Order: sequence, then C-alpha cells, then structure tokens
Amino acid sequence: MADSSTDTSQLQSSAPQITRTEFALLVGLTLLALVVRVFPASGLAVEHFDEGVYASNLLFPDDGYAFPARHLYAPPLVPSLIEWSIILCGSARWVPMLPSLVLGTASIPVLWWLSRRWFGGAAAIAAATLLTFSDYHIAFCRSALTDAPLLFFILASVGWIDRGLSKQSMWQCGVGGLAAGLAWATKYNGWLAVAIAVSGSAAAWLMGRLLLDRSGAVLANPDRTSTPELGQESRAIDLRGLLVGWCVAVVVAVIVWSPVWWGLQDRGGYAAVANNHRNYVGGWSEWLPSLQRHQAVQKHFAGWFTLLGVVLAPLSVAAVIRAERFTWNENGDSGDQEPLVSQSNRSPWNELSADDSREQVPTTSVVVVASAMMSASVLDPVIVMLIWPLTDWIARVLELRKSKDEVPGRTHWLGLWLCLAWIVGLALATPLYRPYPRLLMLFCGAGWIGIGSAIVRLLTGKLARNSLSPTRPLRRRLTIIIAALVLLLTVTQTARKGLPGNVARTDLADIAGKVRVAIQFDSKDGPSISGVRQLIYVFAEPGLLHHLAGDDVGLGPITDLKFADSNRPPEQLPTYLVAGPHAFANESFNREFKQVRDSLLPVANFKYRPSDFVLLDDVAPDQLTERRNQRVQVFRLVFGKR
Repeated sequence: MADSSTDTSQLQSSAPQITRTEFALLVGLTLLALVVRVFPASGLAVEHFDEGVYASNLLFPDDGYAFPARHLYAPPLVPSLIEWSIILCGSARWVPMLPSLVLGTASIPVLWWLSRRWFGGAAAIAAATLLTFSDYHIAFCRSALTDAPLLFFILASVGWIDRGLSKQSMWQCGVGGLAAGLAWATKYNGWLAVAIAVSGSAAAWLMGRLLLDRSGAVLANPDRTSTPELGQESRAIDLRGLLVGWCVAVVVAVIVWSPVWWGLQDRGGYAAVANNHRNYVGGWSEWLPSLQRHQAVQKHFAGWFTLLGVVLAPLSVAAVIRAERFTWNENGDSGDQEPLVSQSNRSPWNELSADDSREQVPTTSVVVVASAMMSASVLDPVIVMLIWPLTDWIARVLELRKSKDEVPGRTHWLGLWLCLAWIVGLALATPLYRPYPRLLMLFCGAGWIGIGSAIVRLLTGKLARNSLSPTRPLRRRLTIIIAALVLLLTVTQTARKGLPGNVARTDLADIAGKVRVAIQFDSKDGPSISGVRQLIYVFAEPGLLHHLAGDDVGLGPITDLKFADSNRPPEQLPTYLVAGPHAFANESFNREFKQVRDSLLPVANFKYRPSDFVLLDDVAPDQLTERRNQRVQVFRLVFGKR
C-alpha cells in the first residue's frame, strides 16, 4: 500500500516546529546522559554472571567464539557487539560496556521522538529528562547486559510501526519490523515490540468505534480527514491498513530474527531455550511477591540522579510550553498559513484555553508538580509509573467521548492505546517471572513516557490554574511550605542511597588479579606447554573467568568437579580450581566438593563484596547487608592423597 497523500498545509500541521528551547534541552540531556553513564569509568568492570557469559566469547574460538551454552542466556547480537568492541578498542575493563553505554544514551532522543509523536514536545522533554537521570537506567547502561540495548530497539520499533500505521506506510512498518527483529536478536522477549504495536493499534481501532459517539470518526471512515488544528495525518486508519501493516512488521521481524533461530538448530532448537526459560516462571501464585520485590528494587535505585530528574522534569516542561506559546501566539490571527506549532502537539493531554492570557505556566503549578514527583520517587516509583499514565489516559478518553466537536487525530489516538497496551501488558506479565531487576526495564520505558504526559496535564490543567492562582498569596505560601517539607523528606530518604547507578563494580576484577598472582607464585617452578603455564577451572563464575584470561593460562568453565576425580590421569600442567559465591551456594558443588576435597589443596582465600547490582538478582534490598560478605577460594589439584 502506498503512502497516503497530504497537501502542504496538512504536512505543516503534522510536523510541528521544534523550538530552540526544546532542541537545546534535548541535546543537553543527551550529552548529560552520556556523562552520567560513563563517569566514573574506573568503576566499570564485568561482574554479573551474565556479563561474564556475554563478554567471554572470544576465549572460545574452538566453539565458534561462543561461551558454552551462551544461547540459553541471550541471542548473539549483544555478545557480538561486545566482541567487536574488544577487538576494536582493546581489553580495558570498560570496553564490554560500550554497547550498553552507546545504545543506552541513544535511547534518550529515541524516547523523545516517540513521546513527541504521541503527546507533544513538552511531554517528550519530560520523559527524556526522567530517562536521562534514572539511576536504574544508568546502572544497566554501565553493565554488559542486554537490557539497555533492548529498550533502545523496542522504542525504535514501536515508534516506526506506529508511524507506519498512522501514515498507512508499509515501508515504515517494515523499518519497525527491522528494529523488532534486532530487539529479538538482543533478547528472546524482543518480539514484545510487535506485540505492543499490534495489541495497541487493534485496541485503538476497536475502541474508536465503541467509545466515541462518532462511529469511530477518523479511525473508521476512510474518507474523513482530521481537523487541521489537531495536526494529524489526513487519511483514516482502516482495518485493512492495520492488517497489512501488522503483516509487514511481523514478516520483516521474523526474517531478521531467522538467523538466530537457524543457529539454535544444532543446540536443541528454540525448544531448549523455552525449556530453560520455564525455570524462571513463577506463575500467578508468585505475582504479588514478585511485584513487591520490583517495587523495593525501584525504591532502592531512586538516588540523587533520580531525584534531580523528577525535579527538572516539570521545570523543563514549563520551559518548553513557554517557548511554544511565544513561537505561536494562539490568540492571534494566523492568516492563510497554518500555525507552525499546532496546539495538540504542544499539550495534547489538556491544552491551555484560548482565552488564557498568561505566557507561561504559573510558578505554583511547577512547585506542586515537582513536589508530587519528588514524593512519588520516594514512596513507590512502580505504582506511580502505572497510576499516573492510566489516570490521564482515562481522563483523556472521557474528554473525547464527551466532546461533540473534537475528533481525535490518528497519531494521538494510536499513542494513547499503544502506551496503554505497553504499560498494562507488561505490568501484568512481568511479575509472572522471577523478579530479576532487569525485567522491569521495558515497563519503565512506557512509564517514563506516561509520566511525562501526566506532568504536562498537571501543569496545564484547571486545578493548577485556578485553585493555585498566584493571586492568592496564602495558598501560594502554603504550597511552598508543603513543597519544602516534601523536599526535606525526599532528601532524607535519598541521602542514604547516594548514586546507586554509578557504584563501582570492580571488586571481582580486582580479586581476579590477586588470584592470578597467587597462582603464579604457587606454580612458579612448574612446567609450561606452548607458553601455557597453568590450567584454571572456574566453577559457575563467568565474570571471574573473563578477568582471569591471559596468554599463559588455559581456562575452562565448569559445572561439576569431575576434573578432580582421582581416577582420572593427572594433568601435565599445574591445575587449579577457582570457586566463588555461585559455587558455594550450589548444592551440587558442595556435595561433589566433599567427595574430592582430598584432591584439592587450598592455595588462597579472598574476601569478596558483591555489588548491589549483582546481589539484587537473588535477594530483596532489605537483605543486602547479610549477603555482602562473600569469598573466592583457590585450590590446587593434587593426586595420590586419597
């Protein structure tokens, strides 16, 4: 299907001008995002179990440059990006994080672009501000995991599919399918991009018929065009266009992902991956405990940067709205030309009334919203991400239903339902799995967009303009007093958290260096074969394995202790076992260790304090203290002592 044609005035209306203020804020936020994610670079190092898997593929050339069973942890895209980062940039500790740093930072302008399509420039800047300063997102950008890249591809995919469906453009649906395929090649749940787009747009088409008293209006009637002031595309969305767009996106996504599927065939196929994933499904019986765990983790990550973001978000909205109002005087006569900035694209949730003579949002409104954001960041970020967008979505739908004249433009109507499908779907599905902190990343992506739109509504709504009028000094003073108390409470709660996203995670890397020194000293008089002087077996600690790599070392990841069986012939080189927290927490390891302990001579014992980033995979935030003291032990294999 070809792109729908539009005349010049409609194109002007559908592509509102970006003010200098908005552009400057976006550029500034993107640069700041890079700085706060990279600094301090000295604190970057592989530590997490999965990081070690993704970052160690170059150590296994005989296995196709793939860590053993790597396919069970993730598809090959991010591990391949890490491999090329190491090849091109060297083996510095920070290099494996390069894909997450780059794609995580790039998520700021992509999130802004998607949010701007749906809810306007002010809401987009608010969402970008929240993402920029999210300690939670910062932590994952400073890792070698797949979650920050996944969010980037999901945002891009949903945005392009939405754009293609809005414009009836199949090539743009194909671009969205391409991004979905890359998301799928990043993580096995990357297909959610297509699921969000299909379910959200289907709901938009269906609810347009059921909820609006105009038989779906623009959404159903192919001959009706949207009103110029709404600034939306000119042709209606029809069911046939949706079906074709969905098919294009799905087919392209499957084609892009097919090499991953093909690569699984000699490893048990996708069934092996699915069977492994079933081990992490808790089901509905674990839904509420899992949700509570995610809530606690989000509060744990609400540090100084998060607080800064929730304070700056309403301020940035106020700045963008003011700049937009000066760009186009909505009380003036625009003559024969369409306005450069359409009203719906500036504040589509709840626009300022046409007879409002003020040129900016009242200061008291900003104070109120900033106070609400601060308290929300302390009380419960997850619930706020769900409740605020849902409340505004319900209010907007009710407004459209009551309106006799307003016809919703396609982009805005699609955005409402896509965001709803995204938030509600993941809110229901995510707690069904084991509560790994990283699983909430995609939900947060939609949450930041939803909160951004809610901030605009609060700043431009009737409550803020009337009941908190600057002409009422007593209420304004009371507002400032309450805001000061909220700030005090929030700062008190935040002070003990510091910068949880920027905490150094180098202890495991430092211990690996000590392990190498201890082994070299213990085997200093030993033989060598082709330059290799020691064999080191690492039990269930890919992070340690990654840092122990060297030209003079033979490394092997193991999941049992068969190599220490006294019935096996001895190795020709000094052989060592390195065991860490995962080993000592493994029942099978402890059982086997008792059987072969006479063959393992202790060499060194190191104290290890895992970072919160790692510990939160296994325990809730209130249990971190009791799990901080771990150990890494080194044993030398000796025979004949049984």
